[in-house]
Amino acid sequence: TINSRKVNVPSYIVRAGDIVSPSEPGKKMPVIQNSMATAVHRGVPSWVEVDSDNLTAKVLHLPAREEIALDAQEQLIVELYSK
Repeated sequence: TINSRKVNVPSYIVRAGDIVSPSEPGKKMPVIQNSMATAVHRGVPSWVEVDSDNLTAKVLHLPAREEIALDAQEQLIVELYSK
């Protein structure tokens, strides 16, 4: 859910201030509980705030390119698709 509303669109674009959480049946799933419990230890981006007790994550702000840990050269992707 996003801000307590069910969202079933995988490409949904979150905004700063949005609160993301699993649905009520999803909160009971062991895989989600384990994932949220270990999220802090795996590393959470600086632009996301995780509340593992309530199984929620809040988008603090949209990330700048420097905040995204992605080992990719965007220019090569642009060049490939521009051909």
